[in-house]
Amino acid sequence: MDVADQRLARQLYRQLARGRPLPLSSLGTFLALPDDQIMSRVQRLGYTTCNQAGEITGFLGISTDETRHGMSMNGNKSYAWCAWDTLFIPELAGAEAIVTSSCASTGQPIRLMVTPEGAWSDEAADIVVSFLVPDQEKIDENVVSHFCCHVNFFCCRAAGEEWTSGHEGTFLLSLKGAFETGRRVNAVRYTAVLEKK
Repeated sequence: MDVADQRLARQLYRQLARGRPLPLSSLGTFLALPDDQIMSRVQRLGYTTCNQAGEITGFLGISTDETRHGMSMNGNKSYAWCAWDTLFIPELAGAEAIVTSSCASTGQPIRLMVTPEGAWSDEAADIVVSFLVPDQEKIDENVVSHFCCHVNFFCCRAAGEEWTSGHEGTFLLSLKGAFETGRRVNAVRYTAVLEKK
């Protein structure tokens, strides 16, 4: 992404973190670009969902539509497409997050804190995250059904191993490892905007 795309993506994360659908016209105010250029850039970025009114409801991992993975940032509730999204989106939204989810094997509630410096849970020390080596062609087709559905939280390694044994191509990362992977992806993908916090 060029610098303008990075600025647009970061603004999408920040605005959607407020938990409300985002009218496309409001982005022009933040980015000083006409609506047609904003629309062109949003379409080029892809991975965007809209409601019937044409408002943006989701972008590359964050959503105003309810999912299993909730994020509370600055008192507002938004949602993530998968467990891993909750670990890198708070940095892009410029906020700390209280994340609520559930173990994909046991259904046990999972609650953790995510800041730009790390992710942890006071309730469970052995949380792990399932992951999948992405197939870019399939992700471009539908990121949620070809990637996100394989990326879940587990209350412990044993629960994660039971689940991954039945899902070919998946593997487990520690909570710290999943967070660090997200932070590294952010650093590469959003170099220009993260340097100007």
